[in-house]
Amino acid sequence: MHDRFRRLPSQTGSGFYTVIVQGDETVCECPDFELRSKPCKHILGVRLYVKRQEDGEEQETSREPVPKLPRKTYPQDWPNYNAAQVNEQGHFQDLLADLCGTMEEPARAGPAGAGLSGPNVTHRVGYGVRCREG
Repeated sequence: MHDRFRRLPSQTGSGFYTVIVQGDETVCECPDFELRSKPCKHILGVRLYVKRQEDGEEQETSREPVPKLPRKTYPQDWPNYNAAQVNEQGHFQDLLADLCGTMEEPARAGPAGAGLSGPNVTHRVGYGVRCREG
């Protein structure tokens, strides 16, 4: 490829992005390329266009961005969704208890019952245990 640049229209805005081709190196000024330092869709498009030119293929270019299709949406059953959110923790606790009921208690080091009780444990919270600092 020869050294050249291309200006490609943004599909999300009214601006343009410049893609610079320098031998085997290609850079773009779009946020995706600047963030990842990997080829973005603009670079891939320019590479494909240049390759097709070099192969002598006829290709149509458009200066206008392709219009976006309307986004498909789905109806929500909000009352059931909200009920599931409210009951989720209790249901999770039931599932966790069933799962743990099938497992053997591991052998403990130290005196019997020294696991999750004693002077360093203040109280149990949710899924874990809160210990005193220090």
